[in-house]
Amino acid sequence: MNLEVPGELKPLLSPRIPATSLICLGNPKMDGNCGFRSLAIAIRGDEEKWWMVKLAMKSHLAKCRNVYEEWLGYDISLLLDILECKLSPCSSKYWFMVPDCAQLAADTFRVPVAMMGAREELCSLFLPLLSPPAARRDPIILHWVNDNHLMHVAVKSGAIIHWPSLNPQHKPICDLYELEDYWSGLFHGQIVSRL
Repeated sequence: MNLEVPGELKPLLSPRIPATSLICLGNPKMDGNCGFRSLAIAIRGDEEKWWMVKLAMKSHLAKCRNVYEEWLGYDISLLLDILECKLSPCSSKYWFMVPDCAQLAADTFRVPVAMMGAREELCSLFLPLLSPPAARRDPIILHWVNDNHLMHVAVKSGAIIHWPSLNPQHKPICDLYELEDYWSGLFHGQIVSRL
């Protein structure tokens, strides 16, 4: 994992993340598992634990399959193929898929996942659907590079981040299934750095 922000990557970062707020970029191996490797950097501090991230996500999917299949309309067989793949490198059909993998990660690890990129259409915030904030925890920032590589962005405590728009499925699902929306109020109309 890189411990400083390489100069060639700074211009590729979303303007939502001030350069002065960066601690480091976790720029993982480009083997097709970069999304899961980036999550492993954020959660376990080691990109080589990417298979553990997949295992945890697969376990959560098994417990809450109806949420992803019936409520959100995700292709469960495709999602399972992605989560079961342990190849490195792997083909693009096994890459981290948005919104599916991002929402599943937010729910599995009970932490917001912010997808960011240099282009605004790549930016979205995924909040856990079924769990309240258990502890004060920063959102995980996954950042697109050249629209085909993900890296983890770590920011300073107290940094002002302009969070992207909420995943458009979040509020309708909460309303339809009468779920308590524990999270969106923490982000609504705010520029926050810590939960």
